[in-house]
Amino acid sequence: HIAYNAVIHAWSTSHKPYAGERCEELLQRMEYLSEFGVNTCVKPDKVTYNSVIHAWANSKEWGAAEKAENTLHRMEVLYKQTADDCLRPDSISYNTVIDALAKSSKVGSAQRAEGILQCMHDIHEDGNEEMKPDVISYNTVINAWANSGEIFAGRNAEALLNRMTNLYQEGYKALKPDVTTYNSVIYAWSKSPEDGAVQRADSILDDMLELYNAGDKKMKPDIRSFTAVMNAWAKSREPDKARRTKSILDRLEKSFADGNKKTKPNVFVYGIVLNACAFTSGGAAEKEEAFGIAMTTMSELQRSPYAEPNHVIYGSFLKACANLMPENDTRRNRLVGHIFRQCCRDGQVGAAVLNHIKIAAPPCLYEQLMVGIIRSGGEISLEDIPVEWRCNVKENRSYVVKRRRTDRGHKLY
Repeated sequence: HIAYNAVIHAWSTSHKPYAGERCEELLQRMEYLSEFGVNTCVKPDKVTYNSVIHAWANSKEWGAAEKAENTLHRMEVLYKQTADDCLRPDSISYNTVIDALAKSSKVGSAQRAEGILQCMHDIHEDGNEEMKPDVISYNTVINAWANSGEIFAGRNAEALLNRMTNLYQEGYKALKPDVTTYNSVIYAWSKSPEDGAVQRADSILDDMLELYNAGDKKMKPDIRSFTAVMNAWAKSREPDKARRTKSILDRLEKSFADGNKKTKPNVFVYGIVLNACAFTSGGAAEKEEAFGIAMTTMSELQRSPYAEPNHVIYGSFLKACANLMPENDTRRNRLVGHIFRQCCRDGQVGAAVLNHIKIAAPPCLYEQLMVGIIRSGGEISLEDIPVEWRCNVKENRSYVVKRRRTDRGHKLY
């Protein structure tokens, strides 16, 4: 069986699209040959089954996670029937199936992954020390919930974090939550449709920072810790989302200034704040506050030594001008014109900028900015504008911008 195991292992690590099926075929051949006495020397063992499970876990085929799970169940049945330790599933068997389920997009996969985790606990409590779940086991299940899209994913992910914390405090040292644990729980809440989800994500970040500041250096947050919460606020319907998002950016910048190199600000984090501002709804007071935050954020980015505005930033800022400034605001034309000209000088006029300038600028200003460029047919494409206006844009698709838009609230990117 050594030769068969070597071939199956090679297939399981090949990342070929049909590797799972090929490993399954070889396993079935081994089972047939050994079961019917044709060749008892090729009896599958734990290594064989684990390699097949690994192949299914890495497969992108529909139903691959279920096939990995079925292979584990076959091992469990065979072990119960034979009491052969060579067929006894180990922590690798269970953790690999958990990983397969975490990668699955099927509804219920996260719940099944948590069920496998519970099986590991049950087997460990029955005396099998080898089956003790560790932080990777829990992190994988939490990640499964975070990516599940299920309505209660956030609370289920946080429940696992709380369970880890309690077990660790009881002396279960292998279950100390880490940055990955907290980031996954934050991400789960950030995608949750439940009321109060964004506040829970924010609270988990606070807990993480409190642990780190108290001396737990393994809880050092990274930029993903902050951006997940920022995105949650930016996409929420909270009236103060612009201020909330900006406050987290400020904390990110402070973290980096205090020496945490994993929180170095990039252009993306400034874009999140501008997006939160651009999509702020409410009355005049809320919009005025959001516009002030957009102005401050844009100024900070322009002064930042770590990032500089790109076509997405300019597009978001123009959208913020269009959505937050009244059309009769005397500042609007001057600001929109200035920003667009700066965008041209930076070579960052992309599709989003072309679309948003049409909305932000009144017709007379638009004509001034586009003098000599507008087609007789009334349409402008990226190819029509001077090359130096768009020379630094990094986007692959070509767009055509219609001269007139009726859906002025449509999100363009």
